[in-house]
Amino acid sequence: MRVRNRVWIAGWIVVTAIACQNTTQPQRPTFQGKAKEVDSVALSLITLHQTMAEKADLQLARAAEEGYVLMDENYWVKGLGGEVENGEELQEGEWVDVTVECSSLDGKLLTTHQSTVRMGQVDEIQAVVQVLGKMKHKMQVEMLVPWYLAYGSAGNGEVPPYENIHVKLSVK
Repeated sequence: MRVRNRVWIAGWIVVTAIACQNTTQPQRPTFQGKAKEVDSVALSLITLHQTMAEKADLQLARAAEEGYVLMDENYWVKGLGGEVENGEELQEGEWVDVTVECSSLDGKLLTTHQSTVRMGQVDEIQAVVQVLGKMKHKMQVEMLVPWYLAYGSAGNGEVPPYENIHVKLSVK
């Protein structure tokens, strides 16, 4: 009798384990009509942004005159390689006076500001921060920055969305 009970209990445990194993698997998501529409809209937006980015790159390449150098990050810089008389390297943590002037490619002034910033803690678009880290005292550079590296599809108060910008950056 005891052997029968043990066999029955062992069988019950095996059946319960198998039954629980089958019910604990997550349910696969199912996609119906509207999910496909959302995916096609997202794909369309990605394609639109990619097309606009390619167009911006071509526009900046045409605007880049002699002296501009295309950086690895995909913006153009002029005047960074020039030697500045008495120009000392900017040091991490040093306070410097910086002037940033942003214009549209057709020359319309969008924004300008002067500030004293601490190197390594500059609150600007990434392209400006990167170039500022390579500058010396008393240096001025010009940059051509595509909209997707500048203020993007949202813009900011002074710079409209999708605006490629010309930046004049100077350090005193």
